[in-house]
Amino acid sequence: MNISLKLKNFKKISSQIELKDFDRVNYFVGKNGSGKSSILNALSFLNDETNATHFFKIDSVVNLQINEKEHKLVWINTNPNHVEKRASLNIELYVFDDNGNEKGANGIFRHKFNYDSVGKDQLNFINETANYLGFTPIKAERIIDNNDPWSDDVGKRVFKQDEVLLNLNFLSQGFKAFNDIRSIILNFTSNINTKQISNTDAIFVIIEEPENNLHPELQKKVPNYFDQILNEIPLEIRDKIFFFVSTHSPFLIGSSANYENQKVYLISDGSPMDLELKKTNISSGYNGIQCSWIVAQMLGSDITDFGYPENYCILEEYSLQLILEGLKSKKLIKNIQFVSASGAMRVVNFSETINEILNLNTLVKCNPYYFDKYQIIIDSLEEFAPKEKERIEKVKSNIGSRFIELKEHSLEDYYKNIDVEIYKNAIEEIATAKGREKGIPKSKYANQILNQINTKEEFSKLFNNELNFLLK
Repeated sequence: MNISLKLKNFKKISSQIELKDFDRVNYFVGKNGSGKSSILNALSFLNDETNATHFFKIDSVVNLQINEKEHKLVWINTNPNHVEKRASLNIELYVFDDNGNEKGANGIFRHKFNYDSVGKDQLNFINETANYLGFTPIKAERIIDNNDPWSDDVGKRVFKQDEVLLNLNFLSQGFKAFNDIRSIILNFTSNINTKQISNTDAIFVIIEEPENNLHPELQKKVPNYFDQILNEIPLEIRDKIFFFVSTHSPFLIGSSANYENQKVYLISDGSPMDLELKKTNISSGYNGIQCSWIVAQMLGSDITDFGYPENYCILEEYSLQLILEGLKSKKLIKNIQFVSASGAMRVVNFSETINEILNLNTLVKCNPYYFDKYQIIIDSLEEFAPKEKERIEKVKSNIGSRFIELKEHSLEDYYKNIDVEIYKNAIEEIATAKGREKGIPKSKYANQILNQINTKEEFSKLFNNELNFLLK
């Protein structure tokens, strides 16, 4: 299904842009005021031209195309409302924010838990959420007198009898937020499963910032939940469903890389952006693997903000990064964010990287969550200057087994495990290059070795099993 959305002069969107090739789940990422909500609003107003008049101008464009069909809003001077819908598409729209509230669309289905009065069936649903998240189920163990003026806090406990409504407001905001997401989506899927959708071209589900109130570990579960729900929906319905989600969460984006059919669109100042953070007019989106680092940069994270991807690994060499990034795209190794010290990810040199890593001591003390979220891989300590080596040894003593020093003298020495000819050519050409020019043959032969690796067994063979912890 070919889908394209063209926008111009609509809220934060000024110049004409085109977003296309949408997948089952599409994330829009940007800072506050970037225009990501404008995109979601444009979608929601497709069936609500009356409210669209507040933002639609005489030269505005809101045009959705699916294959050969079109659904757009147009300015009409003779219409008192000035905006009309013209459509050959039949679209169903479901719009939710983090509170389950309507935001500018018609035909909305919504649901939100009332935690003041939870019945037995709702308690079962809450415990299903607890089980999904790995939490301990809630048991109704005792009755508390809610009329006691001195027991405001303990009054918000569960009751013993099944026939009595429970007050579960004591649950954490994060748990309730995730439970609400489950409730909203399951009610939505239950609703569409009972409909006749043969005449429906597409079903759009629009959700704003589902990460609100969620701990990073729970934020990472949101893409997993979208994937699980889509896999449970009958195929004839699934092929028509598209989730459009705004988010600020690098954790969520990093996790989305683990699932097929999930894309990320980078938005800034009303325009899509490419992976070099340059504005463009047309975007087909990116896989989360490609842009979790970019998302962190967009949102103002520093190198010491570890944890926004599933894991974080600092490398000494860019050529090793080329190999590992390629193997990640081949889905042979885990979703790990790799950053090399040689400049590929705008880290100037390994000394600067070491300075940043030393700051982790403070970070880990403040938040133990980050303690096991990173590794360091270097070729060899032999060639470092004494002062630099001393600093690196300090880092090594701090992080223990997460500091990996490769046993071979250089990365290229491992190439002979896969292709002796590539190994010989690499050693010879690198030896004749000078200074920074060595980076050219290093990248060249790293890509050649990458093309030779297509299985986990070949990866293990290349590195003599030293990097098997990276395998999926």
